[in-house]
Amino acid sequence: MSSKYLKFLDYFYGLRRSGIKMGLDHTIKLSEHVGSPQNEIKMIHVAGTNGKGSCSALIDKILRLYGKKVGLYTSPHLVNFNERIRINGEAITNDEIISFISQNKSFIKSVESTFFEVSTIMAFDHFFKNNVDVAIIETGLGGRLDSTNIINPIVSIITSISFDHSNILGDTLIKIAKEKSGIIKYKTPVLISNLNNEIKNIFINKAISESTSVLEIDKIKDIKQSINGTSFKYKGENYLISLLGKHQTVNAVLAIEAA
Repeated sequence: MSSKYLKFLDYFYGLRRSGIKMGLDHTIKLSEHVGSPQNEIKMIHVAGTNGKGSCSALIDKILRLYGKKVGLYTSPHLVNFNERIRINGEAITNDEIISFISQNKSFIKSVESTFFEVSTIMAFDHFFKNNVDVAIIETGLGGRLDSTNIINPIVSIITSISFDHSNILGDTLIKIAKEKSGIIKYKTPVLISNLNNEIKNIFINKAISESTSVLEIDKIKDIKQSINGTSFKYKGENYLISLLGKHQTVNAVLAIEAA
């Protein structure tokens, strides 16, 4: 890595000191500053406690197989920050990161944007400039007040609900589900996995208030694991994924239905 990039990266990671800011005002301001690129892109929004990454990656693979140019925004990264922002599997370059930060550094400072707010708008800007057909956007934390929630997706997906970040999202599954239901938008279809009725009703009621519908996945049958991965049957079709585990079949079916 060049010394210039490392310098910018130090500054970028330093924005984490701003902590977590609940609310979308800062994200909206930064987005408007760069031209609100998210409004020009078809997007799929993915929230949930577990399975967001797997579901998002599977949708990405399906759409790319059909010849689409696909943006993918996920977090956290494993090795390099660049992994969070990809187009058809290719990560954003160091120079592109430097360019975005250097062009917007003064504004980022003036509105006190956080690390995640900046990375989110950087992703939207990157996808817009590269004219993707669709972008898959994974929430960072929760849903309602997550920085990604300024988008108007073509479909929303909620993968699972369990306890996570209880100090921020709430100390009960009901409270957490209500936060995640915040990604449900006006007349935007919502996909969910098989959830208990109490949790499911939260999403159904939210969808009704937004004049849209909730699609719950059908039963997954004949789940088998082998050295090749996990096979299963869904709606009469046979599938095989390289991921292991019954829970991964749920993420795969959500991806299939979304695609």
